[in-house]
Amino acid sequence: MPDSSIKIAIIVNVYEKARELREIGGGLNVGPHTRDVLRKLGADSSITGSDMFPILHLKGSNGDLLCTQQARRGAPEREHQRVRRSVLHRALLANVPEANIHLNKTLESITVGNEAGGIVLTFDDDTEIEADLVIGADGVRSRVRQYAFPEASIKFIGVTAYRALMPLSQVARISSFDHRKTTLWYMPQKGYMYSPIEDNQAGDNKCELVLRELSDPLQLTEAQNIDTPVPNGVEVDNIIVEDTFREFEPAAKALLQCVPKGAWIKYASFAGPPLPSSVKGNKIVLFGDSANPMSGAFGSGATFGLQDGWTFGKSLARLLETGATDPVSKALMAFDSIRGPFYQELYKTLGDMKARGQQIAHNEGWEASWIDFANRHYGEDLNWIYYHDIEQSLNNYFKQDRIST
Repeated sequence: MPDSSIKIAIIVNVYEKARELREIGGGLNVGPHTRDVLRKLGADSSITGSDMFPILHLKGSNGDLLCTQQARRGAPEREHQRVRRSVLHRALLANVPEANIHLNKTLESITVGNEAGGIVLTFDDDTEIEADLVIGADGVRSRVRQYAFPEASIKFIGVTAYRALMPLSQVARISSFDHRKTTLWYMPQKGYMYSPIEDNQAGDNKCELVLRELSDPLQLTEAQNIDTPVPNGVEVDNIIVEDTFREFEPAAKALLQCVPKGAWIKYASFAGPPLPSSVKGNKIVLFGDSANPMSGAFGSGATFGLQDGWTFGKSLARLLETGATDPVSKALMAFDSIRGPFYQELYKTLGDMKARGQQIAHNEGWEASWIDFANRHYGEDLNWIYYHDIEQSLNNYFKQDRIST
């Protein structure tokens, strides 16, 4: 009979290579699945932004309306919002002791001992720490994944994004443009998104531009894998962005004139196939984009990572409560069994949508393809993602009693 009175102390430390915690990219989508996991983490109440709906989809060259998405009937307040990343950071940091966050720590190597031993992490400042479990939540270009799964390569997918934040008051002066609505413009190989991102708590109301330029990856001569240098997260002159998107309609070009000098940051998009398992030898586990690099597909990269963290943490808590033997390895097994099939279905859906878009573009033209993308991406077809019940998935797994204590 397991002794449920045994208490195990779990100490979690976070190691981050940045010198300071700051937002990268400006804004992110916070949907019902994001709200759900943030509530479970006790971090939802302070996270507010700007409502995403209605969303206008326009033809890039002349501003003609392609389609409009409305919020679903009866949707609760704040169900779909665009939120500053700094707002999310504040809410999450409020739940983490400052002493447990270690900045300016670039991972150099991981050394795994025998089955009973720990893992030694070495950083670029020559410090070493030993851990029983390493959680890689370090994004698409994960150093932890490179060590644990060296065969899992990622590639530049031919999408370059330009992001900038600017004062909302600047955009409000454009008389021909409704600055309160999320607006997207489309052209055959380019996309352009405007979104207000209010931060009432800080009194700093801004808006975001996200511009994307697509190239055929088969025609690229640079950046076919992570080891080839690609400009990423670098500042770009305003004139370069303005010239790249000069063929867009007047309202879109007027927005570009509102961007402060030095605000544009250029990003290269990487992606790769899913891993058969996110767990390596019961010593390493990967969360979010580290394990499943989908390059921001479904606008939910941060959410998937948070869901992964909650699922593993809750699985471990349940096993500790029941006095299970070897609770960490069993929690890892539960995590992989619960989240693995979900990610497999995400990749399948992503592939199906890409193939469908290419077929429609071939048969009906690029405008029809973008309209179909908008209706499917923001429509009910993806409700299984945006309303996914992670707690129900966890309960279903443990009800099947697959894990012997």
